[in-house]
Amino acid sequence: MAASMNGMALHGGVIPFGGNFLVFADYERPALRLAAIQN
Repeated sequence: MAASMNGMALHGGVIPFGGNFLVFADYERPALRLAAIQN
């Protein structure tokens, strides 16, 4: 989910918003790190 939101944000035209359970936060960490690097 985080990776798809990164793609939507980089493509432009939409402000992605996503929410999930904190249990799955560990699965999102690589995508969140890429989002932080890509600004």
